[in-house]
Amino acid sequence: MQPRQADATPEDDSLAAFSMNVKSRPLEPEPNRKKVCYSCGRLPEEKQEFSKCARCRGVFYCSRECQKKDWADHKKFCEEPDKQRAFIVKCIGRMNLNADLMRAIGLALGEELLPAFTAASDNRKMWVACANLYISPDEEGEDFKLLTSPDIPLKALLDKPMQGRVKLVGINDVTDMNIPIGDRIRVLWQKLRDDMDRSGYRDTAYVALLQFGYNKSGVFFMPFSVYADDLARIRKDQEIGKQNNDTTFKPFLFIANRVLGSLEDSKGRPMRCALGEHDKILLREWSINRVRV
Repeated sequence: MQPRQADATPEDDSLAAFSMNVKSRPLEPEPNRKKVCYSCGRLPEEKQEFSKCARCRGVFYCSRECQKKDWADHKKFCEEPDKQRAFIVKCIGRMNLNADLMRAIGLALGEELLPAFTAASDNRKMWVACANLYISPDEEGEDFKLLTSPDIPLKALLDKPMQGRVKLVGINDVTDMNIPIGDRIRVLWQKLRDDMDRSGYRDTAYVALLQFGYNKSGVFFMPFSVYADDLARIRKDQEIGKQNNDTTFKPFLFIANRVLGSLEDSKGRPMRCALGEHDKILLREWSINRVRV
């Protein structure tokens, strides 16, 4: 007698619908940066805007019905963000719309994962990396000088109001650290992997998941593709760095941060936010270690 299969749960049905909608999209040689419905996987039509979760502001839904269906699962990690985290979430949403920035971040990802890609026997693996974000004052301003000066006690600066912009402090390979990855995120990775294969990049493109993180916790996952030509360019730049005795400099991370500095909101205003205590501590630690980004 065949063992009785367990009945499908609403969560199983929802994931199946999400997977079907994502896989049925037309061929996408580059990651689709539109805001996907977190429940069913649909993309918005032209000029259509999906609503976002009013509490965490981190996921989007195409309808009230989809939001209700997903609540049993979403409520496990849905929480109201503090001011800084809400700002980071908003910045990630704007970053999605900037093709030059996404390209620079993809190259910075390749810059970090180059050793892992080179050592791999093939390119089919799901690599995972974390892009650590923080809020930094302008480097030419007085606040930056105060926070990076070892002669000024940090405690005296923690209550001082400071404004800053989002910045990438670095990207780290966390592939082997068992980072929790939801089923929907895996579906999005597989979609991009399949599209690379169908676009003629089966053997020459690597697909990685990049988790944007803030204050020691994950905020958002995105799949990125890194091509063999990109890696050749990165190797060449690294060789130049070695010749100049500058092996710590990350040129593509530097470029990404330059573009991030000009990030604007939907009304064309520079995106700025008050620094949190975490941001000030991180910048002081960076100044002590003198990691160049």
